[in-house]
Amino acid sequence: MILSYYYLHNHIRKLVAKQKEGQRCFIPFTKAKRILLLCLEKDRETIQSDLVSWEHGHTIHIVSYAERQSTGSTEGLFISRKDLNIWGYPSVGIMQKWLSMEVDLLIDLSCGEIPALQYMVVKHPALCKVGIKNGQLDIYDFALIMTDSKDIHYLLERMLFYLQTIQFK
Repeated sequence: MILSYYYLHNHIRKLVAKQKEGQRCFIPFTKAKRILLLCLEKDRETIQSDLVSWEHGHTIHIVSYAERQSTGSTEGLFISRKDLNIWGYPSVGIMQKWLSMEVDLLIDLSCGEIPALQYMVVKHPALCKVGIKNGQLDIYDFALIMTDSKDIHYLLERMLFYLQTIQFK
C-alpha cells in the first residue's frame, strides 16, 4: 500500500534540478550498442514484436512494470507494485539491479504514468535518456511531445524515426 507520492515527487524534482546543472547528451541510434527500454507490462508484447526491426547490432533489455505480479514468463527485469515501499520508492534490490544495467541509451515508454518509474529514470546513469514529455519535469535528454495518441506502436515508430534521423557530429 502506497500512502503518498508526495515525498517521491519532491525527491524527483530535486534530482532533476541537480541534473540540469550537468551537461545533456544525445547518442545517435547507430552508435548506441546497449539499449534499455522501460515500459508498462500491458505494452510489452507489442514492443517485443516491434523490436525485430531495432535489433541490428544492438543489445536490447526490457524492463516492465505492472500493478500486479506478472503471471507469464518475462525476460529481463520485472517490477510490480509490491516492489514499491509505502512512499512509492522502488525496493533496494530493484534499484541495485536497475542501476547495474550499463546502457548507452535508455528509452522510457511508460509515458510518465508511474512516479516510481520516473524516479528510476532520473537515477539511472545511462549516457542518453529518451522519453515522452509529461508535465513540467524535464528528465530526458531528448523528449517527444505526444499530443494526440498514446498508442505504443505509433510511439515506437516515431521514436525510432527520430533516433535514426538525428545525427550529431
